[in-house]
This record gives sequence, structure tokens and C-alpha cells, in this order.
Amino acid sequence: MRLRPMSSSRFADLPCRVTGLDRFNRPGQLRGNLEDPPLSNASADILIYSLSLYGTAEDLKAYFTHAARILRRGGYLLIVEPNAAFTPGGLTEFVRDLGRFGFELTERAHEIRAIDGTVLTGLRFTLTGERDHPEGARFARKEGRAFPLDQNPS
Repeated sequence: MRLRPMSSSRFADLPCRVTGLDRFNRPGQLRGNLEDPPLSNASADILIYSLSLYGTAEDLKAYFTHAARILRRGGYLLIVEPNAAFTPGGLTEFVRDLGRFGFELTERAHEIRAIDGTVLTGLRFTLTGERDHPEGARFARKEGRAFPLDQNPS
């Protein structure tokens, strides 16, 4: 699958309401951040986290606590992150940890190639609402490492 950029003006042509969340207050976006987004409970059918999962494991716990709050039951969480950020075992742990927040992987991970050749991992989850001890989530992406990854792994 090749990923092509989509301008924000094209979102206006979609047959739904699209809300962009931006911490820098760009025009046409809702100001906020993933740690505490200003969105109502059960107000979205789809959330897209694209190249936005930065921070510590505690930050990610906040992101996904709010994602579970904002999504309607049965809604979709789509995640696109660099392929190099995951090892197979790390991806398995990451998916398991999202399950603790009530998200179920709906299909295998997809490899996506951006126009510039960057290889990304695409994940699609649905919100089941069945939470199982989210406080235990580590959000490892590589086996044996908690998120975030070491800057200079040896």
C-alpha cells in the first residue's frame, strides 16, 4: 500500500465531520493534545493516531485512556507508526497492552510505504470496551524495552 499526503482542504469533501487536534493552534484545527484532548465522551467513530505516539509509557496510557473515552463502542482506532519502531515481539506486546484498554486488533498489521519510501506499520483496532488492568501496560515496542526506545541502543 502506498501512502499519499492528503491536504486538510480535502477533508472538507468527506461525508462526515473531521476534527483535527493540534497542540500548536494551527488554523482549522482544535487546539489540544493527546494527553487530555478536549473531546466529549463517546463522540467519535474513528480516531487516527498517525506518527503521534511519542512520550513515555505514562503518556501513552493517557492517550489510550482518552481514546477509549472518546470512541463510541465498536469505533475504530487506526495507528500508523514507523515500521522500525517495532520488532515482532515488541509489536505483540504493544497490541496486548492496547487490549488492556478495551481495544481489539481487527486484522494483522499492514506495511505501508510512504511516497518518500519510509516504511510504516498500520494497525486497526476496534473498541470492545472490555478493559483489563490498563495500569499494567508497558507499551514496549521492542522486546525487553519499555517505551520510549533508547536513543542510542547498543
